[in-house]
Amino acid sequence: MSYIKEVILENFMSHEYSRIRLRKGLNLIIGPNGAGKSSIVVGISVALGQTYTERARRLRDLIRRGREIARVSVIFDNTPLDGKRPIPFSRIDEWKISRYIRADGSYWFEVDGRTTEKAEVVYMLSKLGINPDNMAVFMHQGMIEEFLSLKPNQILQQVEEAAGLHDYRRRVVEAVEKLRGIEKEEKEISNLMKRAEETLSFWRREYEKWNERKQLLLHRDELIRRISWAKFRKALFSFKEVEKMYKERESEIKKVEAEVEEERKRRDKTKEMLDKEWSSPKIDAESIRRLEMELVEHSVAEAVGRVRLEYMTLELKRVKNKMEEARKLLEEARSSTIGEDTGDEDPKELEEELQYVKARIAALSDVSEETGEMYAKYLAEYNDLKEKLLAVQRNKEEVLKEFDKRMEMWKARVRELIDLVNERYKRVMEKLGGYGEVRLRDLDDIDRAGVEILASFGGSPLPVDSLSQSGGERSASIVSFLLALQGSIRSPIRVVDEFDVHMDPHIRERILREFVEIIGEEGQSIVITPGMIPNLRAHVIVVQKVSGVSVHKEV
Repeated sequence: MSYIKEVILENFMSHEYSRIRLRKGLNLIIGPNGAGKSSIVVGISVALGQTYTERARRLRDLIRRGREIARVSVIFDNTPLDGKRPIPFSRIDEWKISRYIRADGSYWFEVDGRTTEKAEVVYMLSKLGINPDNMAVFMHQGMIEEFLSLKPNQILQQVEEAAGLHDYRRRVVEAVEKLRGIEKEEKEISNLMKRAEETLSFWRREYEKWNERKQLLLHRDELIRRISWAKFRKALFSFKEVEKMYKERESEIKKVEAEVEEERKRRDKTKEMLDKEWSSPKIDAESIRRLEMELVEHSVAEAVGRVRLEYMTLELKRVKNKMEEARKLLEEARSSTIGEDTGDEDPKELEEELQYVKARIAALSDVSEETGEMYAKYLAEYNDLKEKLLAVQRNKEEVLKEFDKRMEMWKARVRELIDLVNERYKRVMEKLGGYGEVRLRDLDDIDRAGVEILASFGGSPLPVDSLSQSGGERSASIVSFLLALQGSIRSPIRVVDEFDVHMDPHIRERILREFVEIIGEEGQSIVITPGMIPNLRAHVIVVQKVSGVSVHKEV
């Protein structure tokens, strides 16, 4: 564990040039008011990156009057221990940080003589657990009251950082921020889905109409195909009927022609027989009369047959014309057929159905031809958003699990720390004749989780504040709390500036002895106090002001 070996102040506040050597364990800086004791603590804080202190809101106000530039340097011990250096990023036995401050307000840092940025200094110190802005580690004069003004959650954060638990909080906060980011994304996607769903609902209705129209058009084409075959079958039936009629008429004509021919033959034969009777020497009047009657009958029958034949021939010609027309219609119907034969159907019924379908198509004529593409586009967008939402929700579940895991780890470490600090705080307060307690609150909410410091020097313990305790009691309580925290602080150095301003001398002595006991030789504490404590194991530095210049000596 490293510690500060030396602090060098040049033209800084009341110091012209001071080299203050420090040791491990407790370093007491004593001296009268205004001697320049606090300047040493301010110098350490400024060199380690603090921007301003209670002594000056502007860095240039820390430059000694009449000077243009000041320099503060802090030298850390980096001697190897068991073959390892306490400051691993430095290879020399002394690690030096300097800060230069100019009267124009500018400043810069040097690390081992190399100019660097403040961010690098802060980062390197954070690796050592040192943060001059943490009031649990660096408490300047008057900061006890400022510490009391912190809210419980701010105190807990200071304690966590001082104890090196800030990474647990950081990991929880990162999970919270990630979760918030996911929830924000989830909300954004949900809003996009809502708008997309509204748009999709419109196009779905249009698509249903478009699809109905598409099906109707297909049904129309199907009906037209079926009608074409129905008309063909009807034409074929008509043709066959006329063809049948033509053949029947033709057959009848042949039959009548045969009958007429038969009557002609009978007529000729009868006439021949009649001529023979008339030629006969012996005329038979009865035979002649009978033959003449037969001749008339056959002649009439022949004439009637020929009239019938003439009429039937005309009728056959008419049927033939009708058959030719039916044949033409059949050919036209055949050429108009579409696809495969659909069987026997009534074309009239199909025509009626076709008219209904055409009417429905006309009713849907305002549906855009691009509806199908638009619906597919918005459906794809909606499904894409749905998939994204599901992915985000799955990710949210994983982050929630990780958050719960990190939260439980953080709570466990915080409970462990505060339980330990509470026990120490109680012991320290008992030695001072009082009672103290440290409580956690709202631990399930990392933003609200905090620490309450309670104290009593008679009566029930109350939160430490300006109303419940005297100035000395408040100082004793807060310093006791900080003492209790020391055994868990990661920083190798602690700084307290005049914690005992309002404190009873007896209590001040006990607290200083507790400092020594708790810190021992492992850590380093730099404490500003007005007077000496007898028989106290500490490195004592006395600061005085001579002719307006602060000087010091070790005793």
